[in-house]
Amino acid sequence: MLRSEIGAVLGKLELLEDRNFSSAQSDAWFEILGQHSLQDAVDAVQRFHSKPFKRPAYPGDIKALIVDVEDVRLRRCGTVEANEADFVEADRRTANARLRTLIATAQWSAQDYREYRRSKLSINGFTSAKGALPVG
Repeated sequence: MLRSEIGAVLGKLELLEDRNFSSAQSDAWFEILGQHSLQDAVDAVQRFHSKPFKRPAYPGDIKALIVDVEDVRLRRCGTVEANEADFVEADRRTANARLRTLIATAQWSAQDYREYRRSKLSINGFTSAKGALPVG
């Protein structure tokens, strides 16, 4: 998520919880949620408030809900391993982390991942070949 997008998450919380966030609080929320997608964060706020919680949401509450969704996406793929072609551009750990981020944040679906593995291309090469997939 971009720094400018955290306002959408906090705006939803402001409406649901009748509270306001300072610039410093907004910065703190972004530090905790910034590596996740905007859509996942907004969905997590809605999930949090669709249950009978009796308190305001904190960044950790929302992050935990996001991580649960990301874990489900990753489990759909089984073992996530980058293709050998990626190890020319980056080391194994970096390539695998990038791939996990693409899947966890829903930039790639489980089907995209399977097609990528079959292609034997690098992440960049596969993305270029697909044309429509974003590069993380």
